[in-house]
Amino acid sequence: MKIATRIDRMIDKPDSKLKATASVTLDGLFAVHGIRVVDTEKGLRAMMPSTKYEAKNGETKYSDIFHVGGENMPIVVNLDVMMAKRKMSSGELAEKIGITPANLSILKNNKAKAIRFSTLEKICEVLDCQPGDILEYLKEL
Repeated sequence: MKIATRIDRMIDKPDSKLKATASVTLDGLFAVHGIRVVDTEKGLRAMMPSTKYEAKNGETKYSDIFHVGGENMPIVVNLDVMMAKRKMSSGELAEKIGITPANLSILKNNKAKAIRFSTLEKICEVLDCQPGDILEYLKEL
């Protein structure tokens, strides 16, 4: 998969947590615009685009326009991000960690119900990263 990224606009306001807006194109076929780069307590994070709406009770809510994982899955696998940083293909990673490309796809697409620590260890070893670089807990989706 070819991933192209672009910073659309830099935000130069010292008091703003928003640092930039970006776009990502996947294989030249699928584009995600309006990605916000936000400075958080854990460092810079990419926040997917969302839409603002008013709930039935009058409360203002936000809903992601683009997201990964099921609606009730609070654990998000950011494997694609680390693979892109390391410029490694799915097939290459699957071969190096000793799992099938189909099983890696299930993991990457947040369809896995579990992951073995031994598999996570191999992924971290090959991608030279920490488990927290790959797995993320989101309180609210």
